[in-house]
Amino acid sequence: MGQVFVGTAGWSIAARHAGAFCEGGPQLDRYAGRLNAVEINSSFYRPHKRETFERWAGAVPPGFRFSVKLPRLITHERRLAGCAEALDAFLGQVAGLGRRLGVLLIQLPPSLRYAPGVAGPFLRGLRERTGAGLACEPRHPSWFGSEAGELFESLRIALNRAYGMAERRPWWLLRIESIGYVIVAAISLLAFSFLVVLAPFIWSRIVRYVPTLEPL
Repeated sequence: MGQVFVGTAGWSIAARHAGAFCEGGPQLDRYAGRLNAVEINSSFYRPHKRETFERWAGAVPPGFRFSVKLPRLITHERRLAGCAEALDAFLGQVAGLGRRLGVLLIQLPPSLRYAPGVAGPFLRGLRERTGAGLACEPRHPSWFGSEAGELFESLRIALNRAYGMAERRPWWLLRIESIGYVIVAAISLLAFSFLVVLAPFIWSRIVRYVPTLEPL
């Protein structure tokens, strides 16, 4: 079994957990004294200079590894198409981590379907450019089919299912369920209306009938 890396997204230490880490020094230093991996999530929102990555790499032990999320410019705005220049710029920045670069995370938007003509060239181009570990976190069910799976396997890309992601069911099943909910709601409304209208009448009949009952 290979080495296991455990970490979180970001290295900010909440006050309630501060006691679990060594005291004093920058938070990354304290974090790296307890855990051996971390995800850099901020790279998704904005670029970082190569020097910044170099400084982070120099603050952690040799066995520490960083996971870096690809920029949203590539994954969400350009949706993996026509982004070779942006990808090269990003890889040039994260190269500052050197051997401490563990994994590049490709997190995709829920609306992005698997398209072989787009996914294939992008992922192959990424694999040709870097020897780092690659992990893809798609949000659309089409990425979990056999065709995409074969592509991931051939390029040594780990497939990650986002926590809480539900399987997308056929549209006709959803429509049947929706119709069922409407029918149940309609029956419930009719039953309630029936009780509201007839309850006073039934009660009045009971009140009129009960006094006429003779004792046994």
